[in-house]
Amino acid sequence: MNALLMHNNINNSGGAERVAVSVLALLKNMGFKVTVLSSGHVAWERICRSFGYKLDEIKPEREIPLNTNHFDAYKRIAEGIYTILARQSYDIIISTYAETDRGLADISYIHYPYLYGLKEEREKFYNSSLWRLYYTPYHIIQRAIDNVFLPRTTLIVNSTYTQLLAQRYMGITPMVIHPPVDVARISKLATTKTKRRENVVITVGRIAPGKNLDMIPYIAAKTRSVKKFLIIGNIQEMFPNYLNHLQHLINKLGVRDKVMLLPNLTFEKKIELMSNARIYLHTMPNEHFGIAIVEGMAAGLIPVIHRSGGPWLDILQRRHDYGLSFTTIEQAAECIDEILTTEEWFMDSLSAEAQEAAKRFDEQIFKEKMRRLIQLHLNS
Repeated sequence: MNALLMHNNINNSGGAERVAVSVLALLKNMGFKVTVLSSGHVAWERICRSFGYKLDEIKPEREIPLNTNHFDAYKRIAEGIYTILARQSYDIIISTYAETDRGLADISYIHYPYLYGLKEEREKFYNSSLWRLYYTPYHIIQRAIDNVFLPRTTLIVNSTYTQLLAQRYMGITPMVIHPPVDVARISKLATTKTKRRENVVITVGRIAPGKNLDMIPYIAAKTRSVKKFLIIGNIQEMFPNYLNHLQHLINKLGVRDKVMLLPNLTFEKKIELMSNARIYLHTMPNEHFGIAIVEGMAAGLIPVIHRSGGPWLDILQRRHDYGLSFTTIEQAAECIDEILTTEEWFMDSLSAEAQEAAKRFDEQIFKEKMRRLIQLHLNS
């Protein structure tokens, strides 16, 4: 059997790419010969280091790299045309970044439907005349493709939050399948490595402006009880100077001894650091889901998250049972100090509750749901 997996750019190594790699591993495990259609050649060994996979578990039989430089929107049209022309070559076509890479996929996973006009949540340049000149023709063509695409695909979203956005902007209610987190493995690694935890706060995310990492040095300057803030993530080719920007801000606010930047760590090293820390801090507003939050919880970290998006609706479930939420820098600092100044037994109990809650998002649950959808398509 042959499968085509489409994903915008697997080299980004973020949460969306974690979904793509998990689906890829599932397809290979099911006996498919997989072709991956993505931007450029994928650095598979680096992807393995980031996500903790072995190379033979995820490397596809074939790659189709689309190098379109700055014309990514029109790459999507090329993908759509390819899926029409090559339809008979594949038993199943899956798009794991269907907000941009749609084509005529059988199963489509949307992380955030931003192409459907979330104007109040997008960067200012999207409203510029130059952007509209570039984007409008694509938008018209893509809408036409969607008239064919949406009725025939099984549409999935990553969270209740994204489902609500899809209802609002797309007029449909797709099913929710939360992204995969290797909870069992992380919990086991954390248990093996755990000693007495320190008052360390960890944030994991792409080293890019959209993750709102600028907030962390300001929070660090206002906390009293934290030994270290660790910012872990992969450097993005699109934003090569952002790491330097963060370091400059850290120096400017006088928290150089308190905030540490740790780019491009292996999966194992990330979990080791989590195992010795107390709090997972997530600063991005309106995060689609937040895989790294669940990874932190699986490692025993107590989540402190922005009160919005998937982290609030899906992970904390609008409650403060095993973590806290904030909307301002001052509130974030207060939440962290409130947790770290409690008795150690209470922090340990919150940690255990967070680990238990993380089990709802284990990768095996994700794979079983996706496996059933793939089998359903093959049998239809």
